[in-house]
Amino acid sequence: MNEARRKRRRGIRHDWLEAVIGQSQVAAGHVLFGDAEDARQGLLTFAGQLEPARNQVERLVLRSVLVEFAARTGGQMHARVRTERGACGCKLGPASLLERFWHNPSEQPQGAFVRWLDGFFDELERAHPQTPAALAARLIRREYREPWTVRTLGQRAHVAPPQLARKFLKERGMSISVYQRTVRVVQALERIRDDRVGDLAAFVGFKSKKNFYRALAHLIGLTPTEFRHLPQEKSAGIIDSLRMSLARRD
Repeated sequence: MNEARRKRRRGIRHDWLEAVIGQSQVAAGHVLFGDAEDARQGLLTFAGQLEPARNQVERLVLRSVLVEFAARTGGQMHARVRTERGACGCKLGPASLLERFWHNPSEQPQGAFVRWLDGFFDELERAHPQTPAALAARLIRREYREPWTVRTLGQRAHVAPPQLARKFLKERGMSISVYQRTVRVVQALERIRDDRVGDLAAFVGFKSKKNFYRALAHLIGLTPTEFRHLPQEKSAGIIDSLRMSLARRD
């Protein structure tokens, strides 16, 4: 093996580092737009998709990236959950459980990240149990094609329908019906460049193409054709904005 190749093996692969940073940025969206369980599953997937480091230098770099990522996203997730489920006296913070990254310095950093992830989200759930409204929102997002009603959601969340409707509006800043309509529109917009509008409207749960057009006009003020003609960056920004409206409490 020549000297140049040995140096490459001891150094950092630039394409690998760019991929790690890019994957980290995408994974951050799971924290911004999903609830705690969605974020946990998304971050587990993120860890599993990272290409392993090839040498000690890359392990050090990857560990640094993941420690910073964990601190930042952990703080963001805790702040969101405190807002949605109520503040408490827990001591979870950006640095919570980060010592797990140094238990075994020779291992791949992804393993340490998963240990931190499991510990952090277990502590988060114990400190801030999921509310009935949060459970209802999660059901709507995961089974958006279902014809959910306040009554059926109340049965799943074990709470009276009127109480669920009040708590949902307070926590999410919108009614259950508006929330479900917004979720369906987001799902449709992610596929709208490739699918026929009528088929897409039926697939995501709208009773008719007319209802889909009406929901789209109300939420973004555009027709499907107008949305398709937008630049990619502009259309992605609209979808991100709708996702943020689903995540935040007004």
